[in-house]
Amino acid sequence: MLVLLFFSVADRASAQYTFKVDALTKDTTALYAYVASDGRVDLGDPVGSLKNGTEVTIAQADTVLVRANFKSLRTKTFSNEKKTYSGDVAAVTYNGIKYYVDAKDLVLSSNDKTGKDFINKENSYHTVLGRFYSTLFPFILIFLLLLAATVFALLIKGKNGPRLIPTILVPAFLLSAIALEMIGVIKMGSDILWWLDTDVIRKVIVILRLMLFAVAVIMQIFSMRLYKNGIVGYMHDPEKKVLVKRPMIGALVGVILLGVSVIVAMIVPRQANLILTIGAILLVVAVVVAIVSTAVVNSKALGKGAGIAFTLFVVIYGIGLISALVLLIMGFVNVFWEMLITFGGSTVALMLMSKVVPSRSYTENGVRYEVYEDFNPFKNWFQKK
Repeated sequence: MLVLLFFSVADRASAQYTFKVDALTKDTTALYAYVASDGRVDLGDPVGSLKNGTEVTIAQADTVLVRANFKSLRTKTFSNEKKTYSGDVAAVTYNGIKYYVDAKDLVLSSNDKTGKDFINKENSYHTVLGRFYSTLFPFILIFLLLLAATVFALLIKGKNGPRLIPTILVPAFLLSAIALEMIGVIKMGSDILWWLDTDVIRKVIVILRLMLFAVAVIMQIFSMRLYKNGIVGYMHDPEKKVLVKRPMIGALVGVILLGVSVIVAMIVPRQANLILTIGAILLVVAVVVAIVSTAVVNSKALGKGAGIAFTLFVVIYGIGLISALVLLIMGFVNVFWEMLITFGGSTVALMLMSKVVPSRSYTENGVRYEVYEDFNPFKNWFQKK
């Protein structure tokens, strides 16, 4: 029994896993010097790199990932010191030397005998879709589809009503772009904005990409407006309206009602489940009422079949537009948050100081006077409003 126990422990101690480098957004992964850690480590500069496809081993004792502080490309405000961002690293062995490697750049090798990918067990982007959305190709394709939708929407009006080909192609292009957006959001969540990460991408490049993103959202909005104006020729009665915004307004009202229910549930925790259920029901009702009423109005204007089809198109378009706007806002906040905080904090500080610190002082007839000048950069703006 002692001998069996000895061999069992020895086998467990010598067990190791084989992983390969599979960095999704680049061709290599960085190697960092290994130092013993109690659960968190500050990483210095990389000491080397490994190309995608390179195999490394992970010992049984190193299967617990270590939380790490990576050096960012961003610098601290009023300082040249580099900021840090958090991530997980794995201790790997390559050519007999142990290193730290960014855990998200590793995937279980096909040569591994254990079959235990403990690194990607919860969420893995090392799939066909994950690799697809880890390149710039889908985002370039979405931009081109929206550009095509805008161009054809400009051509939709003809002498005798809407032209047939633009009428078909505009929704086809928009729906294709929206489908690419939604699949990416469902698959990757907020990680779909990896190409706007200022920690690993230079800020100038990120700002240029963000500007193109904003242009894409503008095209998404105006192509729909142009398309709506173009199909007015299909209407049986020119005085009747075609609705586009109502489903989005209904969704917004429903979200507000749900938010109110969350606040009320926090105030009355004993009835939280009931209150949240009511809020969820109100959200669904608001959305359903908005969609049904839109379909009724559009059916009267365009005819039953065309009205229902156009309403479904509007609903899908609204979902895609809301998702794109949320992602755009997240991108702007990620890039300009520090600037907004610095500007906002400085403005508030100056406004407060103008109330308590005199801008100048003078003495007249033996009496000292202090002059306060109100600092309010928004005064003229509000007066104009």
